[in-house]
Amino acid sequence: MTSDGPKGSHLNPDAPRVIPRWNGCAWEPHEFAANLTESQRVLRPRVETLSAYVPTRLSFMS
Repeated sequence: MTSDGPKGSHLNPDAPRVIPRWNGCAWEPHEFAANLTESQRVLRPRVETLSAYVPTRLSFMS
């Protein structure tokens, strides 16, 4: 295997992307992204974005 030339994400970074999801039997289209940057935001959200979904206090513990 050689490391000559660009690899996957470097090819056509402005091209639309399909983000697949495994349904238990096969891969199926899950989301669509306009380009590489948007697909990376979907697949690897920033920590600040995730913190909005983390509960600060569990209701059954009060």
